[in-house]
Amino acid sequence: MHPISAASGILAAICWGSSDFVSGTLARRASTYTIVSGTNMISVPVMASIGLLSGESIPALPNMGWAALAGVAAGVGSGAMYRGMNRHSAGTTASMSGLVSAALPVMVSIALHQRPEALQYLGFAIALIALWFLGGGTFTRIRVRDIR
Repeated sequence: MHPISAASGILAAICWGSSDFVSGTLARRASTYTIVSGTNMISVPVMASIGLLSGESIPALPNMGWAALAGVAAGVGSGAMYRGMNRHSAGTTASMSGLVSAALPVMVSIALHQRPEALQYLGFAIALIALWFLGGGTFTRIRVRDIR
């Protein structure tokens, strides 16, 4: 692995973890809509500034469509996570969110016939066990009325 990739991953984890902690604390005091709106109102100008300062070019229109779709998914996902933090353990909600969000690109890669190596499969198995423990280590039936 390239050192820049590792450093970027670690920096991203620190930033996401810090965001999860602050948002989890705030989720006990404010509505989900307030948190999602507030964080996005701050992140848009910050990211635009970083893009301008780094000399990034303005993306092509098709790429802007993908970015908009990603933004919608991020807003809905953030809202779901903050709601979970409001109603349940912030640590469990954030950890489960992180594990599942890391698994999604892996599942798409496998579906596109990009097979992981044997050691990576072991990591997936450990992550599944971690998800089970994060969920309380029991098999519970989830009812739609419990989600509200």
